[in-house]
Amino acid sequence: MTAHYFGRNFDYDSLTAPSGPCMLHGIKLNCRREDSQVHAATADALWFHIPHTRRLPNRTQPNQLLIGMSMESAAYYPRLDNESFLRRLDIICSYKFTSDVVTHYYDRHYDTEHNNFLSPPLVPTSKKKNVVAYINRNCGAKNGRNDIAKELSQHFPLEGYGCLGSQERVNKTTVFSRSKFCIAMENSNMPWYVTEKVWHAFLAGCLPIYMGAPNFELDFMPHPKAAIIYNPETMTPQQLAERLKKLSEDDALYEEHMKWRGLQLSDLSPGFQRLVNLSRGPNAACKLCMKVAQLRYDKEKQSGAVARPS
Repeated sequence: MTAHYFGRNFDYDSLTAPSGPCMLHGIKLNCRREDSQVHAATADALWFHIPHTRRLPNRTQPNQLLIGMSMESAAYYPRLDNESFLRRLDIICSYKFTSDVVTHYYDRHYDTEHNNFLSPPLVPTSKKKNVVAYINRNCGAKNGRNDIAKELSQHFPLEGYGCLGSQERVNKTTVFSRSKFCIAMENSNMPWYVTEKVWHAFLAGCLPIYMGAPNFELDFMPHPKAAIIYNPETMTPQQLAERLKKLSEDDALYEEHMKWRGLQLSDLSPGFQRLVNLSRGPNAACKLCMKVAQLRYDKEKQSGAVARPS
């Protein structure tokens, strides 16, 4: 089982959840998830982590479903984009919105907890440092983010931890909140691959410098001024530094990038609204339970042994 990959979005008991029971066709569902292999032979579905699986498990019964799950970038695990492999699965769980069960990195708690996006930054602009905060310990990212940060540091003050700068373990929210800018770059530039980095930046209240999913602006970005998009094909680190310098010297200009936080959700981008609505619906555990129950019902109906979902 790979339940821990779902994070807080997976903490769900389908019968006792505050949001109500997991339902399908008016029936309460109660899917039992187990890490043990003891019940694999009788399980309705076998669930595995795609990057850690060399070969698909064998079905122990004709109607048993295969569920493949991954939150990793396809740049590191090409199998995630291998259509011939994916067609062998019954259910795909991933960050891609085209998946059967979407398990995105946007946490449902981000817009419900006290310090959320749509509230003033934790630290006012006048008290923030004119630096770029960079916290990263994966120094070999395929998209070269560490090299970009290193060159940027030659033209603008950078407070780094991990790959650049100090090796001290620090609280990301604390460091980000007291900095005007922060680097929220993914480890690769793949469609739909938007991890927690940019959401952590928004929570802290710094202005993130984002590089990653090519559809970030369309499908995830709350507002056109919510982040600075870095595209290595159209911008150099030195040009980025020049833009940051202008913003750091003019608080009013910098504040233009914070105003979106005072808007209502309905005023933000359609893509971000869709993401929030997706997170507020049944969570990943419930959706997976619903999908398994529906497919099991469909298979049994086709075979003539109809059993309603339970």
